[in-house]
Amino acid sequence: MTDHELKRNVLIVEDDPTLREAFTIAFKTAGFFVASAEDGLGALDKAAHHEFDLIILDILMPHLDGFGFLEKFDCQHKHPDTKIIVFSNDFSLDNAKRAKDLGAYLYYAKAALTPHDLVKAVR
Repeated sequence: MTDHELKRNVLIVEDDPTLREAFTIAFKTAGFFVASAEDGLGALDKAAHHEFDLIILDILMPHLDGFGFLEKFDCQHKHPDTKIIVFSNDFSLDNAKRAKDLGAYLYYAKAALTPHDLVKAVR
């Protein structure tokens, strides 16, 4: 089985149900296994029970925001193979730097990419 044929596990963390569903459909259509959570607390719970190759993470969410999730997730030590892509309307160079300092791999502005564009970028 080649790398292109491997199924990848993706966690979509997005509080907007319409966007969460759009991301889920785009990644499932592309052949990914997809789980979702509506906030950082739900994402931490899912990550405690499943290993994900990729996490698509919003920043502005209730209960536990994306930065709080990054602080608690500890991708450098506990999950070194998990890539996190932040996809948020709250885009600034300071936020991008903070997210990367906390372990995010990439930081995109939501307005810059559609869910299908993000799938293409991930591939």
